Amino acid sequence: MKRFFLYAIIGLVVLSVGFAALTLRQFVIPTTSMKGTLPVNSRIIGYVFFPTIDRGDITVFRWPADSSHSSIDAKTMFISRCVAAPGEQIKITNGEVTVNGRRQTSPEQVRHEYQILFNGTPITDVFLAAQGFRKREDYTLSPDKKTMRIFASPAAVEKLKQNEKIKNYITEVKKITYSPENKIFKGYPNHPAFPWNVDHFGPLQIPKKGMQLPVTAKNLILYGDLIKKHEGHASVQINDDELRIAGQVIKTYTFTQNYYFMMGDNRHQARDSRYWGLVPRDHIVGKLFMKL
Repeated sequence: MKRFFLYAIIGLVVLSVGFAALTLRQFVIPTTSMKGTLPVNSRIIGYVFFPTIDRGDITVFRWPADSSHSSIDAKTMFISRCVAAPGEQIKITNGEVTVNGRRQTSPEQVRHEYQILFNGTPITDVFLAAQGFRKREDYTLSPDKKTMRIFASPAAVEKLKQNEKIKNYITEVKKITYSPENKIFKGYPNHPAFPWNVDHFGPLQIPKKGMQLPVTAKNLILYGDLIKKHEGHASVQINDDELRIAGQVIKTYTFTQNYYFMMGDNRHQARDSRYWGLVPRDHIVGKLFMKL
């Protein structure tokens, strides 16, 4: 009987190790896009076999805009948070994300950009380093050291405001958002018909497998690249409001896979779907299981 239990335990251990080897994989955080949640060069364990990616999941994927590699498996690895799933509609207004018309609550560690003004008493890099902030990566100071731009979570900014050494010198703390007129980047879909930026974006419907899209000039601006590059068609021609696949004019297009909208938790320092567009399902590698 003892031998039976010993073999059973050994069998369970072998199965567990084998299951982990097949379903879990270690990843390194490549950029500061998720800083606040996942520091650059830190490591995570991710599921590589998973049924779905849901809104809120921290996701590992191949960068679809990597034009230096034709093979998906050779493309650069990115890690971001899924903020809109297939079939959902996303809109960003003044930096606030809404999905299907409902405002989304950001995770506490999400970093925003703030401006802090001081009343004539300059703040020093030495002081900020002691608070855990890194120059350029986390903040910039004006030449006179009296104005600071900082990338931090609301809790970190509040802690700084209450710091005994500087709280009496702070005159203003303002969260920075870019107005719709401020074209600070050439992002998705990079067309004058959609003058979006990082804080004012959409509304954008996220395609799901089987979704039917009326072929119009505006829809082809938004989704034409997806159809060309990620839908598995050998021949696609787009001309204004006309779509041809294998020479045939298409009036209504049916998507063949799911897509996802990704955003970094380091909101004003992340390069994500606001810049380069949607992530196809076949580019997704895994999702977060645990931090190391």
